[in-house]
Amino acid sequence: FDCGRTDASDGAALLTGANVAYARSVVGDVATWALHGEWENVAHQRLAARGARLRFVPDARILQNKQYGLASFCRDRYRHGFAYARKRLAEERGINRWVQLIKSVVLPLVLTWRVAGAAGRRDSWSFMRALPATFVVLGAWSLGEAAGSLERLGVSLAQDG
Repeated sequence: FDCGRTDASDGAALLTGANVAYARSVVGDVATWALHGEWENVAHQRLAARGARLRFVPDARILQNKQYGLASFCRDRYRHGFAYARKRLAEERGINRWVQLIKSVVLPLVLTWRVAGAAGRRDSWSFMRALPATFVVLGAWSLGEAAGSLERLGVSLAQDG
């Protein structure tokens, strides 16, 4: 994203930490926040509040530098979803944990819809080929969020799903 502009984007919350390039001037802040357990949505809100412009660049290409099988990637996403729910629910006072649990059930559908919109017509074949795996991975995240929400409600589930 572009740190020199003052018009914050409403789409900033949709940018994931794995697929973001930060200006050199904010990398230190973002790294510090991450070391303190903050998720990218918090970093993006803080940067937008400073006047940074966060934007989605559909033509950018991302190279993944890790090798995952589907099962191990799903375990990774489950753990991230679990940790995200626990941290969010612990920090946001007054949030209805049952509502968050219910929302986690529809999360794979909502996120798949967003991915479809981002893929657009120009890359629909790639999207369709990846759809089954995408939905499974998003489902794993969703299950992690549900488990994290349940734990915060006093129901303990093993994090290894």
